Amino acid sequence: MEPFDSKLSNLNLAWYRWEFGVRNARDTDDTLSDLFLRIRDEDKIRFRRMRSTRLFGQTIGKWFSSQIVTPEVLETDSVGWNSAIPYEKIPGPKALPLIGNTWRFLPFVGGFQIEHIDKVCKSLYGKYGKIVKLEGLIGRPDMLFLFDPDLIERVFRQEDSMPFRPSMPSLAYYKHNYKKDVFGESGGVIAVHGEDWQNFRSKVNQFMLQPGVANQYIDSINDASNQFIERIEILKDEREEVPDDFLNEIHKWSLESLARIALDIKLDCLAENPNRQTQRLIDAVNTFFMAVPILELKNPLWKLIETPLFKRYINALDTIHELCTHHIENALKSTKTDDRKGSSVLQKVLCNHDSKTATNLALDMFLVGIDTTSNAVASVLYQLARHQMSSKNYTNL
Repeated sequence: MEPFDSKLSNLNLAWYRWEFGVRNARDTDDTLSDLFLRIRDEDKIRFRRMRSTRLFGQTIGKWFSSQIVTPEVLETDSVGWNSAIPYEKIPGPKALPLIGNTWRFLPFVGGFQIEHIDKVCKSLYGKYGKIVKLEGLIGRPDMLFLFDPDLIERVFRQEDSMPFRPSMPSLAYYKHNYKKDVFGESGGVIAVHGEDWQNFRSKVNQFMLQPGVANQYIDSINDASNQFIERIEILKDEREEVPDDFLNEIHKWSLESLARIALDIKLDCLAENPNRQTQRLIDAVNTFFMAVPILELKNPLWKLIETPLFKRYINALDTIHELCTHHIENALKSTKTDDRKGSSVLQKVLCNHDSKTATNLALDMFLVGIDTTSNAVASVLYQLARHQMSSKNYTNL
C-alpha cells in the first residue's frame, strides 16, 4: 500500500478529522500516516480506499474516481482512460479562497437556491456541459454532476459489490455518532458503506426483491392513491388549482403508501385531521426534508457547533425512529400470534431477523422513498397540468 506521507491543508485536515472522528490530531503538521494510526480499525479500509482515490484525483474525497478508475476499467477501456482529462480540469464554478463555492448557496450574494436544485442543475449543465465539478464545499467533499445517461450508466456498471457513496454527512453523523449505540452494525443502507452496507442489504434483499412482492401491495397502494385523489378534489379552488404547499400533500400520500409496505399499517396521513401520532410523523418528515439541503450545502456550521436547525433535524429523526420502533414492536407482537407469518415484507424480516433490522429498514425507506417518489409524482402531475391535451389523450386510451 502507498505511504501516507503527504501533508494536508487546514481545510482537508479538518475534513479528515471529522470524517473519521479524530479529535486529538495535531495541527497542520499532521500527515496521513499520523491520522491513519488514530482512526478505528473498522475505518482503516475506507481510509485506504479514500487515500488511493486521492492519488488519482490529487484532491480529497474523490470517490467518483475511485469507483471508475479500477484495474478492470484500465484494462477494458484503456482508450477512454488515456484520453480522459485530469480531474482538476473538469469544468465548474470557480472556488474562492477559504470559502470555496459554499457562498453560492447563501441568500442575496449567491445565485444558487437550495429550494430550486433543478434550476441549479440546469444552470450548471447549460454553462459547463455534461460533466460538472462543484468543489470547495465547506464540510463536505466535492460534488460531481453527470448530465449524460450513458455516462451515468457507466458509473453504475463499474460499481463493485461494496460501493462507497459519500451522501448526507448529517445522516451519517446521526447514525454513526449520535445514535451509534442504537444502529451499531445494523445501520441500514443510507449513509452506510462497506461491509456493514453489504451485510444489511443482503439481509433485506431476499425479501424486497422477490418476484411478486410488488403484486401483494397493489390493492393497498391503490387504496392510498384513491384517497389522495379524493384529497385533491377537496383542496382544489374555484379555478381548479391546488395550494402552493401541494408538495406537502404529495409527501403525505408517499408516506402513507410507504407505511403500508414498511410498517404494515394505515397511518391515515391523508385524513382531514390526522391523529396526533401521525401528525408528529408528518411534521418530522417535513422538517427532515427542509433541513437536509440547508445543513448539507447552505449552512454546514453544525459540524462545529450544534445549530438550532441541526437540533430540529436531530429531533425530527428521533421522532421518525421512535414511531417506526413503536409500530415495529406492535407488528412483532401480532406476528407471534398470527398464523399468516411471513406473508408481508415486514413479517418476513421480523421472522428471519430482529426488530432493529426492520426498524432501520423502515427508517431508510421513509428517508429516501418519500422524497424521490414525491418529486417524481409532482413532476408528472405538473407536466400533465401544463399539457392537458396529453392528459385527455391518456384518459381516452
